[in-house]
Amino acid sequence: MSETLLFSLSLLFFMVLTSVLFSTCSANPIPVYPETTPSFEPAAAINDVQQPGFVIWLILVSFLDFAANMLFLYAGLFLLVMVKLQKEPWFTSISRYRLISGVFLLSAFGILSEWLLGSSIGSLLFIAGIVFIVTFLIGMKWFDLRFVASSFLAGYMVLANVISWIIIFSFL
Repeated sequence: MSETLLFSLSLLFFMVLTSVLFSTCSANPIPVYPETTPSFEPAAAINDVQQPGFVIWLILVSFLDFAANMLFLYAGLFLLVMVKLQKEPWFTSISRYRLISGVFLLSAFGILSEWLLGSSIGSLLFIAGIVFIVTFLIGMKWFDLRFVASSFLAGYMVLANVISWIIIFSFL
């Protein structure tokens, strides 16, 4: 029951934050001829810090990333049981502390790398590599997964994050 409640709350939190982010971003019209250079680079981020809405935007994106990673990691752990890489009693014995701290660590590395590296294609590939490595290490060290299960979970997290980036960046 508590796993279903946690999954439902993370899904609801993700959907609410996605709609709030979309509604705040839709007020700015999309330019007809967008810039060819990445708009979110480290130098631009330092200038954006001085803008009054930057902190609110960063907090909102951090909450959205945390909710998405909670949803993706929980679904990934459930998927490990579904494809029989882990046994079902293992899934119910996961500590909430380990799950939430793993999601927090994954979100912190993700937001920090996105903020520092920017949004060019090469940077996003590097960020996907960071997500893979951090998820792999969390799976191996915190959830005591085997190498194959941890690699599967890390690959799933990269795929889920890339799909969410495509959806979010297509709206922005």
